[in-house]
Amino acid sequence: MLLSVSLVPIAAAGIIPLSGSIKNTQKPENKIKPNLIFVYADQWRRMAMSYYSDPRFDNTYNQGDPVHTPNIDRCAQEGMIFHNAVATSPICSPNRATLLTGLYPSSHGLIQNSNYTIFSHDYETIAHVLKSNGYETAHIGKWHLSMTKPEKFFETDSTKRGFDYWYGSPNHNHNNFDAQLYHTENEIDGLGEYTINGKVLPNPFIPSMDYSDIELRKQESWNPDHLTRKALDYLKNSFGVRDVMKPFALYISYNPPHTIHGNKPNDGNEGSWHIAGIKEGESYYGWRDAGPPDYDYRAPVKYEAEYRQGNSYSDPVRTDLRSRPNVPKDHYSKFKCLPGYFGAVNSIDECFGLLDEYLSSTPDPRYPDMMLKETSIVVITADHGEMMGSNNKMTKGIPLEESIAVPFIIRWPQHIPAGSEEEMVYNSVDVAPSLLGLLGFKLSGSIDGTDRSEVFLGNEKNKCQYAFLSLRNWRAVRSENEIYIVEFFPNRKDISYYNLEKDPFQLHPLKINPKNKNVLNNKQLSPNISILHKELKNHLEKINDPDYQLDKYKLYIE
Repeated sequence: MLLSVSLVPIAAAGIIPLSGSIKNTQKPENKIKPNLIFVYADQWRRMAMSYYSDPRFDNTYNQGDPVHTPNIDRCAQEGMIFHNAVATSPICSPNRATLLTGLYPSSHGLIQNSNYTIFSHDYETIAHVLKSNGYETAHIGKWHLSMTKPEKFFETDSTKRGFDYWYGSPNHNHNNFDAQLYHTENEIDGLGEYTINGKVLPNPFIPSMDYSDIELRKQESWNPDHLTRKALDYLKNSFGVRDVMKPFALYISYNPPHTIHGNKPNDGNEGSWHIAGIKEGESYYGWRDAGPPDYDYRAPVKYEAEYRQGNSYSDPVRTDLRSRPNVPKDHYSKFKCLPGYFGAVNSIDECFGLLDEYLSSTPDPRYPDMMLKETSIVVITADHGEMMGSNNKMTKGIPLEESIAVPFIIRWPQHIPAGSEEEMVYNSVDVAPSLLGLLGFKLSGSIDGTDRSEVFLGNEKNKCQYAFLSLRNWRAVRSENEIYIVEFFPNRKDISYYNLEKDPFQLHPLKINPKNKNVLNNKQLSPNISILHKELKNHLEKINDPDYQLDKYKLYIE
């Protein structure tokens, strides 16, 4: 059921001068300065965790996919998991900018995966705040917040938006077996010929091509494996890139399980075409000259084999894999996409397991009697979800649950209650202010998001009732069990309402005629339809949404 109505406090946001002082509101109970490790994957939906394979989630919107994520599940059991975490804007760049700034896309300006110059380098990020308060900061992996020519990315520090150490891809770079990775000119590596005399990596560095040893190229070709090793190098401080007597904030951003870009090897079970040597004309991504899109996903064959009728990419997909009830029986994703998507999720779990094993077995140099696991806040999440055939849709960008739903797990031993499950709707615009609040800091200017760190600590204070979501021509408000969506078209608007308890797979939308006052206010349909509409209307007015404000449309609910 919905809680009583309250407005989320939202302030108009602007560009924040970075030269000013940053307020420190460190909580007195924090006896140590914890590290922050923020792991996020691209296009990973909330349901794709084996945590949700528990039968109690059957026939709910969190009904689990047939994946295996024991390491991530263990982290959830040791901390807090949010069953209603959502992406403010369910595509890559807008929501990634929101995760860093605590601003809605309408405030920071990056409303699409394009026009990156609008997202000024002067916007303050969580990394700026932590760096100004004595943290070493690092980002490893996918960035997708800049279309600056990669070779110019490191000409100024401002492009890194507060991160000291930066290694990855400035743009999306979804060629997950043959990724081009950029770095500062003095980047050192510990494998192959790069262990000799401090030889620096070429720029860009392509692991599947640039190691001379073929076995090493195979070992490092799958991008998550390579990025995890680089993250472990950072944690170990293998090459002296940080001061180990300072706390650190490490962001690790994995490209998979996003649709994969690039050309396919012609045959065999080697995902990298640099290694396989021959390319097909068809790309992984699947855009064709004619006909509908035909997306593709790929993981190393050892992860895909579980979902195929054999051990090769050429073997058919198993027909007994669990599917969501809202996926049409003949949808092509069932016969093509599931092994790559689920296999990639399983690989991310293994990568996290390696990171967590190191945290569990390694003392923090600042506190030698404590392991890094004890002195580190760990967050696991994603930038948005994946439809994977649900409601006959693929990928993301629409206001349905599989698209907007993201995992959100947070762990801090002895502080965040272990085994906690939180039903509160949790919006990505609140992530940066909540993490900073937990650490005792705050962004220095007006932001849209709200500090929900008390919820992390198991308190009822300052819980969120409504998450406001937007992209392109739609605006929506999601509560704990309901979602209300307005889609704007040149000559009309479509309004839909779903009760997610009664219709968890969104098969039966209540379509609302905005000119019919009786429908909008019919308490028998839902006592909350008018409330949700008014909350969304007030929100759009408060943030001064430049394109869509409901008071233009005479919805007869005043």
